[in-house]
Formats: sequence, structure tokens, C-alpha cells
Amino acid sequence: MAKPPSIGEEQGVPLILAREEYPLPKTRKEVLVAIETILQAGGVQELLVRIDQPILVKRLVVPTGMENEEEEEASPEAEDLYAKARNARIETLKIPEAWSPFETIFQAFAAAKRGKLVPKVFMSGSHARLRDWFGFDTDGDVSSLCGVECVEHLELPAETLLLLEASPLDPEGVAASLRMEIE
Repeated sequence: MAKPPSIGEEQGVPLILAREEYPLPKTRKEVLVAIETILQAGGVQELLVRIDQPILVKRLVVPTGMENEEEEEASPEAEDLYAKARNARIETLKIPEAWSPFETIFQAFAAAKRGKLVPKVFMSGSHARLRDWFGFDTDGDVSSLCGVECVEHLELPAETLLLLEASPLDPEGVAASLRMEIE
């Protein structure tokens, strides 16, 4: 594998950002060994380890046509929303087991209304997990929930769904976020 350039070196071959997944080892020591092995391969730009989920790696590689290109790099708008959400007040919506996913969404809207806020956008940690929660097949569209855009942000835990809420006086801002744990 061609080695990515270091800072200040010229880049000879154009590189692409590829996304890789590795199974999460069972013990802390095995996790550390896996991380060391991943880093030794070079080109690592991002490494994400979360409990009970595969290790996600983004690395620069020479294009061969066989790698999983990073297709879903978070857009600047999603990054900006995520930053605003992290700086806003976050509340958790307690979800009784009896609630369906649809009832949970409507209760989230009602909570925003009680706070005199308006739904701005949903942000999910994993659209695949969100589809499973709703009981959709792999073709189920979750890019919009009840008319509100839903964006995926891989830095959120897969089981987290946020409803970002805006003040009617500042529709571009994020006044608060309502956090939901989806099963």
C-alpha cells in the first residue's frame, strides 16, 4: 500500500477517503491491539470505537476500485447542526415501551410545542438502526420523518435520535435538542 504523505510532503498519487469496519474485540486488551494494528496500516484519519458496535475507520488509500469510499461524509450543514446541537440544551424524552415509533415522534413534536419551540431537523446516529426501529425494510426512506428532514451523523450513538428544535424568533439556530433512545 502506498504511504500517505506527511505534512509538508507533496502528494504523488491522488488518495481517497475510504471507510472500513472491524469487529469490536471482547476485551480491553484486544481492543488496544486492534487499534494498534489499524494505526500501523497507515493513512488513518478517523477511528471511532463505541460499545457493542464495530470499530469504524476512515483512512486515505490509493484508489483500487475495491475500497468502500466514504460516501456519506457529513455535509457542512450537518456538521454545523451537530455543533449547534452540542451547544444547546439537551433533554431526554422518556419512551414508555407501549409507544410505537410513530407515537414517539408525535410526542417529541408535542414536547417541542410545549417548550414554545418548532421542530427543525432530526439527527440520527444510524439510518439503518432508525429503519429497524420503524420496522422498515432496507429500502425504507428515513430522510424525512413526518415532514421534518432527518440527517445521519455517525458521531452520534447508533441508538440515538435527536430532534433539534428552533425558536420561532431564530429559525436558523438550535435552541434545544430532544434526545430519544431508539430500540
